Amino acid sequence: MAAGEDLLIDHNTAIPGGYSAYYIDVARPPAMVRFRLTNNLIGFESFGVSSPKGDPKWLPAATIARNALVSLADTGDGQGSARNRPPDIDRMLYTSYPNAAAAGLNPDGTLAPKSPNRRARTDGKDIGVDFDELLSAYTPPSSLK
Repeated sequence: MAAGEDLLIDHNTAIPGGYSAYYIDVARPPAMVRFRLTNNLIGFESFGVSSPKGDPKWLPAATIARNALVSLADTGDGQGSARNRPPDIDRMLYTSYPNAAAAGLNPDGTLAPKSPNRRARTDGKDIGVDFDELLSAYTPPSSLK
């Protein structure tokens, strides 16, 4: 099977219900060509980021930057807030938070006013979804209401 060519995951807020923020598992490299994971706020549960580490042949031409990993709950694995914390993750690729409060995450997935993820994206905006922009895109103009 050939590797995927392009995958862009950008400006998302994702709270997974499983075990990983993302998981890459293939028999031989490359797993994905031109993989881009940027500006995301991701809950990471038990395993966080699962992919071959330390070897660029698995994700050649990858761009992984300005992502926030947030430990959201103890999933019964006994790791608690230590789960997938440095040195397990590359601090240049992800900022890791032990809980939602430390990341400045409100219960609805929006950022609190004093969140460290405010204006921290590669474009100077907030990490994760811009919920105001998203809602305005789905709100019909007043002439159609």
